[in-house]
Amino acid sequence: MNVKRPFLGYLMNEAMIEMGSTTILVPHETLDSCLRVFFKDLPMDHPEEWIVCRDDLGKDEVSTVGRFIDDIKKHQPCWGFCRTDKNKIHYWIGPSANIYDVIGLFAHEFGHLEPLQEDSELRSEAYSRVSVRALCAAKEAMGLNWIQKQMEEK
Repeated sequence: MNVKRPFLGYLMNEAMIEMGSTTILVPHETLDSCLRVFFKDLPMDHPEEWIVCRDDLGKDEVSTVGRFIDDIKKHQPCWGFCRTDKNKIHYWIGPSANIYDVIGLFAHEFGHLEPLQEDSELRSEAYSRVSVRALCAAKEAMGLNWIQKQMEEK
């Protein structure tokens, strides 16, 4: 069962809290569940359908639904996506994911939700917000004890 919870980066400075930046974190118990929401307009049952996605360098890449899903299953211990219009992050965390994977996932998705900043100082502040929000989200998603154990192992 998915539990929708509001997330507020309450550990951030007062300016961030005043912005009222609330993001809904939506956990999924399985990757397939998360992918079904992602492909809401294109059923996963059509693996031959063509889609345009972006690679890690931001370049558009043409793929099939099936290849896109296979790549995630083979290479990603956790996966998620955000709905910028709804300020939601849907995510799945697999059993092999470590703290760095989880923080990286949330940092990437929160990065989509941050407005672009041309000024280097404002951009640095945005990176700071994303970093703190990602850590807070990882703590909420995985639990503080899991994170402490992961950090001790490194």
